[in-house]
Amino acid sequence: MSTAATPGRITRFYFMLQVADMDRAIDFYVGALGTELRHRSAELSEVHVGDVTICLKAGAPAGR
Repeated sequence: MSTAATPGRITRFYFMLQVADMDRAIDFYVGALGTELRHRSAELSEVHVGDVTICLKAGAPAGR
């Protein structure tokens, strides 16, 4: 079976979520999904699960 991408077929997903507390968001997503952090900074962090990337972006209002 070939793993090459087929034209017109979606092979990856990318989600961006705004978070109020980066450390807390990282702890939650890494713990809940059982994955590792791939990139970390104060403004932008990423976790990967298979072909899905979840990007955590600092800046959401607290309390949401």
